[in-house]
Amino acid sequence: MKKKNILLISHDLNVCGAPNSLLRQAKYFKQAGHDVTVWTLADGPLRPRYEEAGFSPVVVNNSYDAIVDAYDKTQKNFDFILCNTIVTYKFVRFFKNITKNLVWFIRETKLVDDWIRENPEFAKEYTSFQNIYTVSEYAATVSKKYNDNIHWFPNAIADNFHEFHKSKSGVTFGYIGSVIQVKGIDLLVNAFLEINKENPDTRLIIAGCEGLPLEQELKKLTKNNKNVVWMGQVQGAEKENFFNSIDVLCVPSLDDPCPLTVIEGAMLGKAIITTDKVGSNYIVADNVSGFIIKSGDKEQLVAAMKKIKSIEIEQMQRESRKQYLKQGTLNRERRDVLNMLKYTINLSKTKIFQKTVSKKGRVRIYFFGVKIASFKKKAMK
Repeated sequence: MKKKNILLISHDLNVCGAPNSLLRQAKYFKQAGHDVTVWTLADGPLRPRYEEAGFSPVVVNNSYDAIVDAYDKTQKNFDFILCNTIVTYKFVRFFKNITKNLVWFIRETKLVDDWIRENPEFAKEYTSFQNIYTVSEYAATVSKKYNDNIHWFPNAIADNFHEFHKSKSGVTFGYIGSVIQVKGIDLLVNAFLEINKENPDTRLIIAGCEGLPLEQELKKLTKNNKNVVWMGQVQGAEKENFFNSIDVLCVPSLDDPCPLTVIEGAMLGKAIITTDKVGSNYIVADNVSGFIIKSGDKEQLVAAMKKIKSIEIEQMQRESRKQYLKQGTLNRERRDVLNMLKYTINLSKTKIFQKTVSKKGRVRIYFFGVKIASFKKKAMK
């Protein structure tokens, strides 16, 4: 493919999933020889990493006038534009009138429902847009309630695997993430306290944001149990120590589009317990590398934790690592990102409506290359 001018639009530059994923995509495009411009609605601590990679994000306010002004100043004709997350819908509205080479990359699930209900302007754009991508089959299923033009490919992370780890005795479960109810952490703590009564050699290590109300409640609940360890927020060596200390990663979220934590656990060879409302559960082979339980079901969570206590964890860990190598690598994501670029540009070359007539008089109508009608042409009397 010839060199393309590409514009990527981030909702912010905070150190979280969406801006990090967009940075990876920017790198893939640059490595493929394309020229990449990055806009962001808000600055943030991830800026140095963008700059280290050779990008200089331009802050553009989330208003029509600011978008027009920023576009006029670029003096570029962009061959491909990607708007990241639902927050960028005003940019989608502007650029869809300028180019067909436009992708709206959605990373939300429940928030889509909320915004559709509460924001008519967003709802109008979302339900009519022709080229939406998202991060998991689960997220795509949620989005298809409002729009059938959904494509998806999964997230990925770099491979930092060194060796498998197993506790010397018992089983150590781990949780890493925000201590908020939608993550299912309260269910996990209560499930662990139940199995720990019968299995005192089990442990639960919790790493995540500190100071949230639910955390204080759960700390009170577990203060007399020495088998529950609170590590607080971890990064770098502390995060590595967390993963080295656990046998099973628990991600019991009630709703989560595609948490990288699950992919990271598979990459590091951890058995995984997660739910049917976690987008990245595709990397878990149910009953082979872990368990996928019903979201919000404490009894199923308890059963999975008890079952994993009685099986060969080392085999499950090896299977988890295999799933990562099959589905979670950066090379796989790079192929998907570049295929998205190719597909979108080819799509824009396709006529909106096409009609073909076979020799036998069969008429076929296509919309953006997809057959939407087929009928036999009536003979003239």
